[in-house]
Amino acid sequence: MIFETNKCIVIKTPEGNHIVKNFSAFNLNKINENSTFLKVSFLNNKMVSLKVKCIFCENTHYYRYSIGDLIKKDMIIGGCDILGLPILYIGNCKMIEDEILKYTKVNTRIYAMI
Repeated sequence: MIFETNKCIVIKTPEGNHIVKNFSAFNLNKINENSTFLKVSFLNNKMVSLKVKCIFCENTHYYRYSIGDLIKKDMIIGGCDILGLPILYIGNCKMIEDEILKYTKVNTRIYAMI
């Protein structure tokens, strides 16, 4: 079985933009470079711990994923625990891009109705 190890991580910024970082499952440390919203660390060489500064509630959220899940799953979405809004996407770059476009389109329609 062959797995795609080239993934990307997308973080939502306070301005409403998205920061995209490409990485490989073999060099996850690259994500920490030039990132003020995200800190990645390893637990037992099998788990990845993510520390994300939330743009909505301004708290820090913690997520843990196994390295196997990061490789096997097409997309993982991390959200604000308080508001339930997505702040973090990990996975296949094309799928994440489509999800963000869909999310943006829905929000635009909601704002138009208000």
